[in-house]
Amino acid sequence: MCDARGEPLQVKDPITFAIKVLREGKILALRGLGGFHLACDATSSRVCKTLRARKRRPRKPFAIMVKDLDAAELLVELGSQEKEALVSPARPILLARARKPSPLAEEVAPGLDVLGIMLPYTPLHHLLLKEGDFLALVMTSGNLSGEPLCISNEEALERLKGIADFFLLHNREIAVGIDDSVLRFMAGKPRLIRRARGFVPEPLPYPLAEKNILAFGAHLKNTFTITREGEAFLSQHIGDLEELETVRFFKKVRAHFENILHVKPKLLVCDLHPGYLSTELAEEEAQKTGLPLIKVQHHLAHAAAVAGEFGIHPPFLALILDGVGLGDDRALWGGELFFIEPGGYQRLGHIFPVRQPGGDAASREPWRMLLAYLYALYGKRALETFRKLLPETFWAKGEIVFKMLARGLNAPPTTSTGRLFDACAALLGVCYEQTFEGEAPMLLETLAARATESPVFDIPVKHEGRLLLDTRRLFHLLLENLENHDRKTLALGFHLSLARGFAQLVRSAVQQTGVKRIVLSGGCFQNKILAEALIRDLEKEFEVYFPEKLPPNDGAISFGQAVSAAWRVRD
Repeated sequence: MCDARGEPLQVKDPITFAIKVLREGKILALRGLGGFHLACDATSSRVCKTLRARKRRPRKPFAIMVKDLDAAELLVELGSQEKEALVSPARPILLARARKPSPLAEEVAPGLDVLGIMLPYTPLHHLLLKEGDFLALVMTSGNLSGEPLCISNEEALERLKGIADFFLLHNREIAVGIDDSVLRFMAGKPRLIRRARGFVPEPLPYPLAEKNILAFGAHLKNTFTITREGEAFLSQHIGDLEELETVRFFKKVRAHFENILHVKPKLLVCDLHPGYLSTELAEEEAQKTGLPLIKVQHHLAHAAAVAGEFGIHPPFLALILDGVGLGDDRALWGGELFFIEPGGYQRLGHIFPVRQPGGDAASREPWRMLLAYLYALYGKRALETFRKLLPETFWAKGEIVFKMLARGLNAPPTTSTGRLFDACAALLGVCYEQTFEGEAPMLLETLAARATESPVFDIPVKHEGRLLLDTRRLFHLLLENLENHDRKTLALGFHLSLARGFAQLVRSAVQQTGVKRIVLSGGCFQNKILAEALIRDLEKEFEVYFPEKLPPNDGAISFGQAVSAAWRVRD
C-alpha cells in the first residue's frame, strides 16, 4: 500500500486499510487482472465528482462493481440471460437498465438510465467487495481519459499521481494490458460493445488460409487483426489513436500477438482515410518492408466484419449506420446501403446529405448539425429558427456557422447517421456540446426510453440515381410537432420513424436487386431502440445478420478489413 505520493505505508493488513479509505471517500488505484482500476464509493456524490475532475472525464459514465447477483438486482433490471452473462467466466461489464430511484450518486452515469455493471473477477475484487460490504464501487480504468491502462506498479505511481489518494499494489506482473469487455442485450441476444478481457484472443473463422494478413483497423476504438491458417485473431480494444501512449500500446500488443501466434504478415490492410493514424502506420510499414498494402473503404469493412462472423459470402445487402467514414468519392459517408456482390460493391442508397460545418468540430458540438439541418430545410430563414430553439449564448457562434453553410466554407456534405442523431439531440435540447463520443445519441436514447407512446412519421424514399432516404422530412416533422408533444415522445418518435424509414430503404433495395440477405452494422446500432425496431421489422421478410461476437462499432473494422482483403485476393 502506498500513499498519493507513491510512498510505501506500513499497514498491517492492506485490504482492511483499503476498505477503510474507500469508506472515508478516498480514491484507490488497485492493480487488477489486465491493468489498474480506479475505485471509489459509488454512492458518494462528492468522491465521484472528485474522480471526474482528476481523471478529466466530465460526463462519460463510470462502470460499477457489486459483490454478487443479489446486489446487482438492487441496482439494475436483470433477466435470466443478463444474469448468466454477469456470472460467466468472461465477467463483462453489462449495460442494463437502472432501477429508479437509485441509491447511486448521479455522477456515476449523469443523465442516463443505463448502468455498466460487473461482478468481481479477481480475488482482490472479491475481498474488497465482500469484506467492505459496499453497495457498489466505481471501478473505472486506471488512466487519464484517452490514454491506455496502466499495468505496472511504477507506471501507475507515475501516471496516476494526482488522481489516486492511495495505491494497492501487488507483484503479479501483467504482460499486456487489457480492458474490461462491455456487453449489451439487444433483440434477445448478447452483443459485444467492446471486445477485450474474457473474449480475446479467441479466434474467428477466416476465409483465406493461404496468406497471413495484418489489418490495422480504424482510428477510433482501434483494434488490429492478424490471420493465420484460416483463423483471424482480433486484438483487444486498443483505444483511440490520438495519443502517443496509445500508439505505443498498439505496437506492444501487436508484437505480443505475433510472438504468441508465431506469425509474420505477408499482406497489409488499412482504411482509405489518409488522416487515420492506423493508415499512416500501415503505409509506413508497407514502405519499409515492401509488403503489398490493400485499402478498404470504412463501411465496406463494417459489412465484411458481420459477413465474416456469420460465414456468409456475397451477394448480400448491407445497411451501415455510423458517424463518419471516407467514401470512395472522398466524401463523408455514414448512412449507407450497399449491394455487395462477388468482386465488388455498389452504393445503392444513403440518407440525405447535409453540410457538416467545421468538419470534426460538428461531431463535438451538436448545435452545429442542428443549424446544418435547419439550413438544408429553410436556407436563409434557418438562423431565425435556430435562435428560437437555442439559448442566446449560441447565437453569435451560430451566425459564424451560418456563414460557413451559406458559402460552403469548411462545411463538407455528409450522409452521417451519427450527425443526424446529434442534430436531433440538439433540437430536443438534450445535448448541445459533447464531452465524449456518442454522448448526444446516448442522452437522446435515454429520453426516448422514458416515453410510453409516440407518433411514427413517414420518411420518403426517393429514387434520384441512388435510393435516398430524405431525413430532412423527419426533421421538419419533428419541428412542426415541438408544441404538440413533449420531448420524450418526440425522441421516441425520432427513433421509430428512422427505423421505419431505413426498413423501407432496404425493401426498395430488395426490390431492385432481388437479394434478401441483410447485414446491419455501424456504431449507431449500439442504440438499442433503433436496432431492435429495425431488426423486428426486417426479420418478418428477410434474413438479417447483426453482430454478436464482434461490436457493431469501429472495434470490428480490422476484422472486416481482413475479410474484405480475402475476398479480393480470391476474386
